[in-house]
Amino acid sequence: MRNFAHRSLVLYAKNQASWSLQSVATVAALFALSISGWAFGVAISCFLLTISVTRADISVARDGPPLALFSVFVISGFFNDPRLSVMVGIVALISTPAIAAIGNRGMTSLVAQTMSILGAWFPAGLLTVSLTILANRDRSLVALLLVLIYFHDLGLQLCSRSHGIKRLAPVFALAGTLTLLWAAMQVSVSPIPHEWFWQFGALVGFAMTVSRIFTELLVVHRWRAALAISSYVFTGPIWAAVALGVVL
Repeated sequence: MRNFAHRSLVLYAKNQASWSLQSVATVAALFALSISGWAFGVAISCFLLTISVTRADISVARDGPPLALFSVFVISGFFNDPRLSVMVGIVALISTPAIAAIGNRGMTSLVAQTMSILGAWFPAGLLTVSLTILANRDRSLVALLLVLIYFHDLGLQLCSRSHGIKRLAPVFALAGTLTLLWAAMQVSVSPIPHEWFWQFGALVGFAMTVSRIFTELLVVHRWRAALAISSYVFTGPIWAAVALGVVL
């Protein structure tokens, strides 16, 4: 049990994005969000496409299918219709094995190539679509999420540099994030009622843990760009789904 907990903490703190890159990206995203939900969607789409290309460890030709699927899925989010995005996402998921089979030249197994393409477009696409739809419904909820994740990752980096508390860096980072969430709910910066702190605190803690550990175990091996957004990969879609279903 102790080994499992230790391994989980190590996986949680392993992938840390560049602080300068994350700072610039967060400020740019908040600025785009202040303009409109559409501007925010375009900004994060361009950012994810950029890091996908610059951090790809496979050829551009082989990057084509996942980037095409990502683009089609993301465009559906600009219609601000979750049902449409779900339908497009399902069609894209079903199409992925067929695309992998067409491009498969026998160098790798069909299953491996399918998972490679799926891992490259689906996490990033799901994140972009969910946050774009939420931004068009209530920008304050997206802004709160961006700030929470930014300070969580900042706290994680600062604590990881201190040998005395390095092992407990995830605990301190989550504690700081929950404190910030509590403060934000007390001053009503979003439509979340302050009575719901414990529910949303548990949601943030669970989603952040799953996002970082799952990304390290599975996603990053298929899509290296996930290193830069490991705190967002599943936290964003979960936050958006709960916000759209419960708060709005």
